[in-house]
Parts: sequence; C-alpha cells; structure tokens
Amino acid sequence: MLDVLVKAEPILEQYIFTKKDGNKTIDFGEFEAVRALNKALLKSCYNITFWDIPPGHLCPGVPGRADYIHYAAEFLNTKLDSVKNLKCIDIGTGPSIIYPLLGHRIHNWSFIASEVDEVSLRCAKGIIEANGLGSVIELRRQKDRNLILKNIVKPHERIDLLMCNPPFYASIEEATEKSKRKITNLKLRKTDRSTFDGTKSELTYPGGELAFVKLLISESLEFRTQIKWSSALISNRQHIPNLIKFLEFKKVKEYSILKMHLGNKKLRILIWSF
Repeated sequence: MLDVLVKAEPILEQYIFTKKDGNKTIDFGEFEAVRALNKALLKSCYNITFWDIPPGHLCPGVPGRADYIHYAAEFLNTKLDSVKNLKCIDIGTGPSIIYPLLGHRIHNWSFIASEVDEVSLRCAKGIIEANGLGSVIELRRQKDRNLILKNIVKPHERIDLLMCNPPFYASIEEATEKSKRKITNLKLRKTDRSTFDGTKSELTYPGGELAFVKLLISESLEFRTQIKWSSALISNRQHIPNLIKFLEFKKVKEYSILKMHLGNKKLRILIWSF
C-alpha cells in the first residue's frame, strides 16, 4: 500500500521508515508527513488531484474522516430510501474541507460547507476550484461566532444530513495541555507538537465540546423542518449522558450513538432527528 501512496505523492517517501519489527510506517508526529500522507490517500483513493493546507491548522486523518461518513451512511440506510445523492451541510469545514470532499467522492453527496475563518475559506475555495467541485460544494461564511446554523441555512432549504466535528476545548490553554499529554503518551519529540496544532476557531469554543454541541442541538430544533438528521463527532465519552439528557429535554424524536474505533482510539457519533 505504501508503494501505491508514494507513487501518488512521491514526497511521502522521505517520511517513511522501518520499525524494529520490520514493518514500514511514516512519522505521524511530523506535520509534513501527515500532510503528504493525506495528499497521497486523496489522490490514490478518492481522485482528489489537489489538496493542501497551511501549517498551524488541523491536519485531519483521512481514514477517520471517511469512517464518519461510512458510519453515518450505514445508519441512514435504515432510515432513508437511499444514501446516494444526499444534500448535506458540514459545520466548521476548515481549510481541508475534508468531509465534503470525501462525502462527494464516496456517496455523491452535495454539500454546504460553513466556516468562520477567512483563511480557511480561501484555502477551501482553492481546493474546490482545483478539483472542479464548485457545483457540488458551496462555501458559506458564518460571520457570527456565537451562531452555528443561523445565517447559514437559507429559508426553505432542505438538508438530509448535518455533519460536524466540534471544537474540543474550552480554551487554548486546555488545548495546549492536552497536546503536551499526547506527545508524552505517544513518546514523540517536543518538536512534533505541530501535528496536534490548530487555530483557535478549530480547537476552542467557550464551554468546549459540550457547550458547542448543546447549541447545535438547540439550533437544529429551530431548523427541524429543514434538516432531517443532525450529527456531531463526540470525542469525550463523558459528555454523552449529559447530551442525551439535553436531547430528551428538547423532545428529540429519535437519537442514536454510533461507536467508531480508530485503532486504539474510540470516538462516537451522536445523531438525532426531530
């Protein structure tokens, strides 16, 4: 597989090394290595000919993002007539615009992609234009950081699925501390911190992940006649009981927790409908 990826993105070869057990891998603690791997995966597996993001932004793992789409589609396959050609919205798409790219290539989904950061929007626009995807991915800027769906979803617009990878942390200080712990736990070099970096809008929200998802639930209630299913990736399992109580308080008609396993990491997708 690495040979195929190197053929798609030759620069990846310089980040490959052989482990003590004889298996080859890449240096996942190096931002440039992960970026090169993403380029190779997107080219070879999803026919995305151009993709790039600037240093300092989150560098999303392609397999994990694809899994979100696969898990959501598998769930919706029991709820909808078809999971092909869905109209979706990605909240906080970032410069990588990864969910719209993968969702379109895997299931031919079309997307509204919202973002608050202007640099991220410019990067995402360049990726869309370079791959000729302007007819299936529409960028919209959220000018009010205190809102999520308002100012983004237009009147009478119909959306099948909302996707969101919420900001995890309540502050940059909390994000920095968690980054240090990851580096220690994974026995990486201190200089590898760039792998876990991200902008303030990508990483933080007042009240962190829990507060953001609660606001998303509240706003999705206001758009319940326009959005069939809403979902969010939940990184902290301790938030799940609180969010379930909040969904029940808001009289959500149906909800489910989809469990994702990414190596040793466990994540959850909270998905709901009014």
